[in-house]
Amino acid sequence: MRFAMISSDKTSRAHRIPLRKRVSTLASRHSGPSLPARCPAALCQPALRRKLTELEAENRRLRRLVVTDDLTGIFNRRYFATRLREALHAPQRGLGVALCLFDLDDFKAINDSLGHAAGDRLLHAVAQAVKLQLRRNDDCVCRVGGDEFAAIYSADSPEKALRQAEGLMSAIRQLNWGQTGAVSATFGLVWLPPGVMVDWQHAYARADDALYRAKHREKGGITLLDAAQAV
Repeated sequence: MRFAMISSDKTSRAHRIPLRKRVSTLASRHSGPSLPARCPAALCQPALRRKLTELEAENRRLRRLVVTDDLTGIFNRRYFATRLREALHAPQRGLGVALCLFDLDDFKAINDSLGHAAGDRLLHAVAQAVKLQLRRNDDCVCRVGGDEFAAIYSADSPEKALRQAEGLMSAIRQLNWGQTGAVSATFGLVWLPPGVMVDWQHAYARADDALYRAKHREKGGITLLDAAQAV
């Protein structure tokens, strides 16, 4: 062990004091008392709880980032696949599942005439307008492509699923976007009654087929198909 020599005012003889102890003593004079090696539970538990709360909040924030679309602030395609699987395998009691795909009409023309920044703002406005129409906790809207969105919601009949889709369409039409005027979207809709089990990819393919048919019929319209039928 290394030692340091210090002088005493009362005696001429030197005291041999361990250097480690001397450094610790000097440090405590400048930085205050050190924490005990074993923190009492009464002191440590509140601090640990605060730290755990902070970590849990940060974990929730990171989980949200993974499933959130940066541009629109709604769920992204990754979450869409997960949520659709959950909805199809664990539907609300007594309610069917509606899957609605829609994209904006003439969105490329809007981008070309007003610029990509304006197009991005329009996508954000559409996403938020649709989100406000989906009020159940398990209902959601996701951005699944450039200007393509997917809404998943509960409905106890195809007629109610269709009315909900018409409400989403109306919310989009109420957006007034500069020189382009009213905004419109075309919808493809499928509905699964309670107890009918299909693979989520099959349901998505049926909704995509419905959207394809709607586009070829007329812009700004809705086509409803039975999700249980073959694609």
